[in-house]
Amino acid sequence: MGKTYKKQCKKCFEDKKWCSQICLKSYLKNNFSNWTSGNEEVDDFIREMQSKINNKDDVVFEWVPYDQFRKFKEIGKGGFATVYSAIWKDGPLYCDGKKNDPKYFDGKWIRLAHENVALKCLDNCNNITKEFLNEVKAYSKARRGTKVLSIYGITQKPDTKEYAMVLEYADRGDLSKWINKHSKGFDWSSRLNKLIYIINGLKEIHQKQMVHRDFHTGNLLFKTNKDISLDIRISDMGLSGKVGNIDNEVCGVMPYIAPEVLR
Repeated sequence: MGKTYKKQCKKCFEDKKWCSQICLKSYLKNNFSNWTSGNEEVDDFIREMQSKINNKDDVVFEWVPYDQFRKFKEIGKGGFATVYSAIWKDGPLYCDGKKNDPKYFDGKWIRLAHENVALKCLDNCNNITKEFLNEVKAYSKARRGTKVLSIYGITQKPDTKEYAMVLEYADRGDLSKWINKHSKGFDWSSRLNKLIYIINGLKEIHQKQMVHRDFHTGNLLFKTNKDISLDIRISDMGLSGKVGNIDNEVCGVMPYIAPEVLR
C-alpha cells in the first residue's frame, strides 16, 4: 500500500487541509495582544477556547466590547437570567467561502456586520461563575449550522459589570409560541419533520457525551434561514452536564420534570 500524505500547516503545524489554506489559530493567536476584557481569568479562558478550534465550521469565540451592541430589546426573562436581542456592529467572524462550496476558500476571514444576536445576562453575574462557564462550554461544543444555538463570545455591561453570553439569535421564538401562532397550518408532515430535527439535535448533544437536563418547548427556538425555511435550535444549556455526573439538586420547569425525580 502507498503512503498517505497530509497537508501540514506551516503556521500551526496541524495536518488539516483547510488549515493549510487559512490558519485561523495563527490569526487568532497573533491577535491576542489586540484585545482584553480587563480580567485575566476571562482572557485566559477565551484564549483557551480559541486554541481548541480545529475545524473551519467551528464558531470563533471572542471577547466582544459592549459598545459593539445597539438597539437592545428584552425578549425573555427566567429564574436565573434575562435575554435581550441586539445588533452587533462588526458581527461574528466567518470563513469567506467561494462559490458557496465549503471545499473552496478565498483564504480570508470576514465579519457579518450588523448581525442580530441574543445577549443572555445571568442575574448578579459580576464574576465569572462555575455555572456561567458550564453553559459557555456546553454551547461551544456546537459547530456553526448545527442544531444547538451557537455562542459567539462574552461581553460585559459597563454599568452593572455583569457578564453576558453573546448567542445566535432565533427570530421566530420558542416552540410553544410558534405552535400557538401557526397551529392551523401545522400538519402532521410538518410535525414529524420538526420532531426529527429535534431528535437529531438531542443526538448531537448525546454524541458529545452530554445531557441537556432542562429540555422543554421553551428551549426549542425557531430561526429563519436565508432561504426563508425554518430551523430549530436547542437552547439553554445552563443545566447540561457530562453523562454520568450525579447531581441531587432538582431544577427545571415543573411540567417537564420527570415524575420519579419529584418523589
